[in-house]
Amino acid sequence: MAANTASSAGVTLHNGAVMPWIALGTWEAPPGQVGRAVEAALASGYRHLDCAHIYGNEREVGAALRASRIPREELFITTKIWNSFRTDQQVRRCCAKSLSDLGVDYLDLLLVHFPVGGRRALKECWQTMESLVDEGKCKAIGISNYYEDDVADLLSYARVKPACNQIELHPRLPQDALVEYCKRQGMVVTAYSPFGRGARGGMLDHAVVTAIAKKHGVAASSVLLGWSLARGVPALPKSVTPARIAQNNSDEVRGLALDADDVRALAGLEDGARFVAFFNHQSR
Repeated sequence: MAANTASSAGVTLHNGAVMPWIALGTWEAPPGQVGRAVEAALASGYRHLDCAHIYGNEREVGAALRASRIPREELFITTKIWNSFRTDQQVRRCCAKSLSDLGVDYLDLLLVHFPVGGRRALKECWQTMESLVDEGKCKAIGISNYYEDDVADLLSYARVKPACNQIELHPRLPQDALVEYCKRQGMVVTAYSPFGRGARGGMLDHAVVTAIAKKHGVAASSVLLGWSLARGVPALPKSVTPARIAQNNSDEVRGLALDADDVRALAGLEDGARFVAFFNHQSR
């Protein structure tokens, strides 16, 4: 499988499409706010949006997309098939709902949200997604929250190879082995929760991160996003605050060059902390 390539614009998937480095994550963005967040993101230069059926806010995201009048071909839109949709009809219904709510004719990337439901169900789900590629409903398909053995199982029957594995990634949970495994399989890895989560898990106020930020004269968020980009991993930060949204996709992030001392200091934060419920293997 051909290796993925990277440029200042983003990472090229194996279908030739370029995924921008930074996406606006729409998870937990509440009604009445997510639309304004999308508007602010698009106005500040974002062209990559990360969505999901289960988030329950794709209709509002779609209204903001239409209001922006940005040509569809300039956007990269990801959404996901939720765990309760596994049969051919269910997967098609979930995809159709996302397409309708988002107001688009196709998706750039459609993911299996979690590897649950059993091997037979996951195989039917994937084969339906392959058909959606054939039909032009999505340009690429991929996975989310898959471990190495989940990926290996999928590759044993996949006709259309997964283009991406979206996983929780930050310095406390770098998942180096999984990232490298996916890259060897020709898959792009994308990072959700790049700042960690909550008062105990969030890293924006961590002394190591703030020290590196002060050293480089940048925001703490830029350090964490720059760490991800330096690994060749696009990141999906979430915010509904226009100033923070703009900061997360600024030249400061893309231009940050962490040195060896910075990388070692951030590596020292690894403790395996996971802040997102992980359903993997419970039904395998």
